[in-house]
Amino acid sequence: MKIAVKIVKSFIVLIVVFYVIFGVANAQTILDIFKDRTTGITPENQKRIEIVEKIGSNPSDQSQSKNASQISVTADAKANFKNDWLYYPRLNIEGAVEWNVEMQNANGQMINNLVHIAGTAQPEQNGDMLIAGHSSYYLWAKGNYKDILAPLVSSEQTDSIFIKKDNKLYQYKVADIYQIGASEDLKLNEGGSAKKNLYLMTCVPIGTNLRRLVIRADFERVF
Repeated sequence: MKIAVKIVKSFIVLIVVFYVIFGVANAQTILDIFKDRTTGITPENQKRIEIVEKIGSNPSDQSQSKNASQISVTADAKANFKNDWLYYPRLNIEGAVEWNVEMQNANGQMINNLVHIAGTAQPEQNGDMLIAGHSSYYLWAKGNYKDILAPLVSSEQTDSIFIKKDNKLYQYKVADIYQIGASEDLKLNEGGSAKKNLYLMTCVPIGTNLRRLVIRADFERVF
């Protein structure tokens, strides 16, 4: 009995040590989440935030004729957003998207890109699109995308997200925020009459891969 108790205590100690190590390794990432997200915003992203605000003040009904102001905003948006990139202006998230990455290869590529999971819809297609990225990764690993989606824990409904592909800018609005288990399947609609929805996914809690944070954003319009 005493041996069993010692084994349990040793196991608990190992778990605590594991989380302490991960916490230290990802300390900067964790701190970044709770500090004001407007700090460190580049002039380029500030410009994009201003464009987003202008877009939000214009009618989304594309059947209406565009006035000079709308045309100007659209031109600015296309000029200030890169192709094959995702932007979440309010959270200061932006990064290149690698298209059609097989699920089994996604983890290895996410340190250098956001990855679009092969078999899910692309912006121009009907159906659900899944893009994944890291919220934290090993401190010693190289790569510029190790914690790119960490700020997603601060997502709010009605936030705007943009993807530019083939010189077209697609706007989405956050509609749902939830979590699933690490081994739980994310149920997506494929093509047909399904709406064009964007799903962003990353690991939580920060510093672990115990669960998945999922952001569903509904398609608004294309410029």
